[in-house]
Amino acid sequence: LTGLLLVGLALSACEDGPFLSTDPGTITGTVTIDGVGVAGITVDLAGDASASTPTDGSGAFTFLDLESGSYTVAVSGSDAELVTFDPASRSVNLAGGETKTVTFSGTPTGVQRVMVYAYYGIEGSKPNVAPAGGFQIDLFRTSADRDSQSNRLDRATTDAAGAAVLTFDRSADTGESGGATDNTVYTRVTGTPGPRQIGQTDLQQTVSYANHDVVAFAPDTVDAVNGEVTAELRVQTILTNYTGPEGSALLKPEWSARTRTDTTGAGLANDSTGFDGVASFDLFTDVSNLPQTIYFRFDDSQKSDAGNIWTQTPEPTSLASAAGRYLVYVHDGTQAPGTVDLGIQRVEYITSSVFAPVYHESDLAEASPIYTLGADDKTGSSNIRVEILADDQTTVLYSQMAPGNGEAFWNGPNFPAAQFRAELFAQNVYYVRASSTSPNIEIVTPTIYEVGQAGGGSVGVHGPDLGGFRHSSRVCPLAADTVIVHCGAFAFKFNNTTVRGTITNGTPVDGMTVDLYRCVPPDTSSCTRDGDPLTTTTNALGLFTFSGNLEDIYEVVPDPSSVGLSSVTPDGGSPIVVTNGSGDTATKNFTAS
Repeated sequence: LTGLLLVGLALSACEDGPFLSTDPGTITGTVTIDGVGVAGITVDLAGDASASTPTDGSGAFTFLDLESGSYTVAVSGSDAELVTFDPASRSVNLAGGETKTVTFSGTPTGVQRVMVYAYYGIEGSKPNVAPAGGFQIDLFRTSADRDSQSNRLDRATTDAAGAAVLTFDRSADTGESGGATDNTVYTRVTGTPGPRQIGQTDLQQTVSYANHDVVAFAPDTVDAVNGEVTAELRVQTILTNYTGPEGSALLKPEWSARTRTDTTGAGLANDSTGFDGVASFDLFTDVSNLPQTIYFRFDDSQKSDAGNIWTQTPEPTSLASAAGRYLVYVHDGTQAPGTVDLGIQRVEYITSSVFAPVYHESDLAEASPIYTLGADDKTGSSNIRVEILADDQTTVLYSQMAPGNGEAFWNGPNFPAAQFRAELFAQNVYYVRASSTSPNIEIVTPTIYEVGQAGGGSVGVHGPDLGGFRHSSRVCPLAADTVIVHCGAFAFKFNNTTVRGTITNGTPVDGMTVDLYRCVPPDTSSCTRDGDPLTTTTNALGLFTFSGNLEDIYEVVPDPSSVGLSSVTPDGGSPIVVTNGSGDTATKNFTAS
């Protein structure tokens, strides 16, 4: 029994041993300057955990939920020029669940700082809209010094954030009649960035500070107005690099935009959009004339691309508004100097042009017509009639003979040349048709295209879903339309060429059958025959003739067995001939055996 009691006592002693808590701990404290708790001082925690926190309004700070361990607490968010802390850091060993308190006492060095802020704005109705940089602020010890601008303590210029930092030694701050420091200084705006950036209110301020306020703030912001801004607007249509007979590339340069003081008055300043589509206006106004409401739009009287009818619609930014078809900007002086983005003046075409070039397909090395600059030409284009049809594909609205350069086009109703005017509405669908007026010319492409047809016909934007954003439609299924000289709509060939020759066997061979095959793909060295041949026979002179042929590459195939012979040999070694050009004749002779 005694042994059991001893064991029990031993176990009880073990159970009553020291207990280590795992609860989180806390470090708290205060930061004072000249005995007063100060807000906004940054305190850093390092060691087994890292953190930073600012002091509150009473100078207090707290770090919560800390594990047991060793820490260093330091004051970091203070300027040693203004205040010193001794010590500036303290070590803390923290057990689980423990709360420890540290304090930091700061002593002012005697150097004082004053912060003054300037903003563009209107006090009471529209304050502090944008920071006002470049304003010169002077600091004085007394109001009399400020009025006479003498005995200046410091001078600073507001930065991009509108802040001016003024620093002085407290010992230089005397009372109004001299003597001891009265903890009051005076600021005054003494310079502006330019003649049209003017301070309006709170240009002179009285700043008081306590011993612990090593950084003092002016009681109000300097309110300024700015008379100099640059306003920009952009013209927007559909983007394209195309340059053709109907006008310039888009985004369209040279749109004339103008400012107005109302929607009915005469225009004031004007500017033309550049190749970036931007028009720019310097709104340099004496502040005595502010506020001023200004209206922006394009001049209605200007000619648009190819004489088309157009309208304009504003799409303003947050800095501008819209009034009808005007972009509107209220220049009230609250905008900082620089550029104001008014927004977009969108041009919408009511009418549209149609461009449908025709050309002579003289490049016979192509399996299908593709207009190739330098290989094809415009010879004979004036024999092609080009027509604009209504959506019924029957009613002819406009018709013209293609000019010698093959560039058939119709421009808007305001186009100077009457013979090239048309009223084709950008929201409608039309068809373009070509036909030959010469018996010797044959169109070798489709003869009708829908303007706006996807995948063929027009590359231009023109039709019920897409109209209004481009000044022209180009019918260019046979080439790209980015450069006008590479555009092709209708291709033609001459059909009055002749292939002829003779077949002899010491004497002319009469009655031999001769076939003529078109070669595809085009090749002058070998021929893949296309379809059934044309057939003729030699006459008593051994002569064969094929007339009324399209310009092309052909193979001439005599049949020696048709007259009881065994073979024929072409002069020059190849039976292939080429006809190219109106009335061209190709000759190929053979020797039979």
